[in-house]
Amino acid sequence: MPTNEAVIHALKSGARLVADGHTIFAPEFYTEAGWPEEFVAQFCRVHKSDTRNPKSTIFKDGWVMEEVKGVYNLTFLRAVAHAVGADCTWADQAFGRGTEAGRLCEAILAVKQE
Repeated sequence: MPTNEAVIHALKSGARLVADGHTIFAPEFYTEAGWPEEFVAQFCRVHKSDTRNPKSTIFKDGWVMEEVKGVYNLTFLRAVAHAVGADCTWADQAFGRGTEAGRLCEAILAVKQE
């Protein structure tokens, strides 16, 4: 597992973030964006749809997927924020996954500017 310093280095070297609190991305999405493979790998898992509610159903190109293997972006953003020591107070108060993701990105980018 990479150190927090490796994640900070990736951030300061231009690793990209996506302010999306809903999507499950393939691990390659993150490694191609500049994040350490070992860091990304710890968040990759099989996500299963719960079709009883559209908010917990996984869709791809408009079709319901029973399951998909990948990294849930909101989990990834929370982990990056923790690793770089970002102040997530504002993000923790968000209502909605999209708002939380946007605020996490802002908090993470504030660390990059330091």
